Amino acid sequence: MNLKGIGIYLTYQCNASCSHCAYGSEPSLKNVIDEKDVEVAFETINQLGQLQTVKILGGEPTLYMERLLRVIELARTYGATNIIVITSGWWGKRQARAQTIVTSLKQAGLSLLLISVDSFHTQYIPLEHVKGAVQAAADGGMRYCVLMNLLESIHADNQYDRQTREMIQELLQLSIPIVPGKVTYLGRAVELLSPLYRGERTLPTRCPLPPFLDSFAEPSGIAIDPLGYVTLCHGIAIGNMKERPLADILTEYELEKHPILNAIMKEGPLGLMKLPHTEGFKLKEGYIDSCHLCYELRSHLRQYYPDLLAPGNHYAGAPGGCGIELQEDNIRLEIS
Repeated sequence: MNLKGIGIYLTYQCNASCSHCAYGSEPSLKNVIDEKDVEVAFETINQLGQLQTVKILGGEPTLYMERLLRVIELARTYGATNIIVITSGWWGKRQARAQTIVTSLKQAGLSLLLISVDSFHTQYIPLEHVKGAVQAAADGGMRYCVLMNLLESIHADNQYDRQTREMIQELLQLSIPIVPGKVTYLGRAVELLSPLYRGERTLPTRCPLPPFLDSFAEPSGIAIDPLGYVTLCHGIAIGNMKERPLADILTEYELEKHPILNAIMKEGPLGLMKLPHTEGFKLKEGYIDSCHLCYELRSHLRQYYPDLLAPGNHYAGAPGGCGIELQEDNIRLEIS
């Protein structure tokens, strides 16, 4: 492997339970990644390549500010030049607190702050709070951008996309940089949103690899999480670094020996149909995208490949509880 980047799921806990979340994040998932696991990951990547990009996400990573700042500092120490954090911006309710957070992130070495807001997030995080986070980033000289997910498209006539379209127009009037995108139909989105999708559905024959990956055979990036799982794509693990050394997981990885990834790489999601235990799976006439088909097949197969199809919260479906907004004072942040 010639590794260049890593995604770090700092926590799966979130103060929202968004209906499009790939990992079923919600308030009850109280976990946070070990600092030592992060340091081992950075060391290992530099042994097998050169650490360049670190993306820190969740869940909501700012719920654990001290750990987040430490991960950013470690990334800089190990040579990363592109360090990104994805947040909902929920902490923008009070400007004083928001400015403190932005200053801390910048001093730690953050390169780019990505703030997610759309009709899914605003069920839990008011748009005004997001504006506060954006204002703090702008005032603090932090590079930032707003990410917005659409159920179908910018022009679609459904309740979610209409609301998101209105938000886009409002934010553009404030000269806020926006990157609109489409929901990836994985995790909770399959259960809650796919029935609402009215666009074209097909039977996908290939897998569009995540842009950070390059190849399943010679990946340039990995992701790690609080449970120790090492993944190459959402919900597809190649090992667990709490059970085996990460260096062994990566150096011993061979695509041909991973039944899930090998099938997808050769024939796309439909390749999974050739694995054992799929006889009970019934193909639908069409799927929204390749990820949608892949997710449903993997959900069916998970009981037979629990170590490879992980973490479990990716396959948990709709949550039992609802989201709550944590108070700003619950953020553990120490400023020297």
